[in-house]
Amino acid sequence: MKRLTILGIIVCVGLLFAPAAVIGAPAGPPGGLDVNVVTAIEPVYAYAGAFLDRSCPFNEEVYTVPDGKFLIIEDASGRINSYSTPNAILPVPGVSLSLYVLSDVGTSMKVIVVGGNELPITGGRPLRLYAGPGDIVKLTVEGCDQNVSSDVQFTGQFINAP
Repeated sequence: MKRLTILGIIVCVGLLFAPAAVIGAPAGPPGGLDVNVVTAIEPVYAYAGAFLDRSCPFNEEVYTVPDGKFLIIEDASGRINSYSTPNAILPVPGVSLSLYVLSDVGTSMKVIVVGGNELPITGGRPLRLYAGPGDIVKLTVEGCDQNVSSDVQFTGQFINAP
């Protein structure tokens, strides 16, 4: 009798810790809702540059987000230097290089990548700049009163739009 009782206790404890399966339960979430799982993440790299002959402010399209994708820009870097003497240190009050996103409804988000009061200016920064399908990422150079060259690059990732 003791053996049967001990065996019964062992079986009951084993059943408590065994994985359970519901037979006949529907697959998916409760209520049968569809779940869109985002699995595709693609890296993105873009670059743009321009030579400006005192034509600031200047805007140039860098990238257009393809249909069905969202773009998350995670890091940007840029440089502005004198076009005629690239390594010369020159005073230029309030020059800046920015990235901004122009959405299809006309709103924009602007982020200054580098800025200062003399050339050359170079630098970068981590950021979170979001762009949806069809949005345009642009480069803006402002405040230059002499011939300059500029470039900007950014890295990020795509995720699939729902």
